[in-house]
Amino acid sequence: MHISIIHILEFGLFGIPMTGADICGFWLQTSSELCVRWHQLGAFYPFARNHNSKYVQWDRFVEDTGPAPVLTEDQDPAAFGQQFVDLVKPAMMTRQKLLPYMYTLFYRAHVMGDTVARPLFFEFPEDEKTLTIDRQFMLGPALLISPILTQGATTVDAYVPQGRWFDYITGEEVQSSGQQLSLETP
Repeated sequence: MHISIIHILEFGLFGIPMTGADICGFWLQTSSELCVRWHQLGAFYPFARNHNSKYVQWDRFVEDTGPAPVLTEDQDPAAFGQQFVDLVKPAMMTRQKLLPYMYTLFYRAHVMGDTVARPLFFEFPEDEKTLTIDRQFMLGPALLISPILTQGATTVDAYVPQGRWFDYITGEEVQSSGQQLSLETP
């Protein structure tokens, strides 16, 4: 998931804004926790889809002589059960609510060469702390995305550049002097 953020930011810099990773991974079996967290991150990818290979070992399969391919397990939300759906649904609904904003970002990317997903230093060029951040990103100029990328974690230490910010879910105002904040993400 961490590498997916880096790739999305790189492709945006290369002028390819419509990009994303295969949510839950493509090649190997996933876990419920990984897939929940990936859906929560993937909801903010410019291009979001849950997509995987039919076979885990399809590239090693040789007709009549090789081992039988191992089918990957389904990884769509319904395959994991209702608790999984209940955890993923808010992220998917947030994406739906943000579609007008995202369409505007894509329009600006097409017409003006803007990026959709962008590194923090694009919006905060004077803040040297943003130069090395690759575990967070901005969705356009307004949304700071700080996902959980560590197995078992329920908090994320996020850098919040100086300014007046608002929690998207609660609407709570956060005044930041340019600092690390520990955010609860159960």
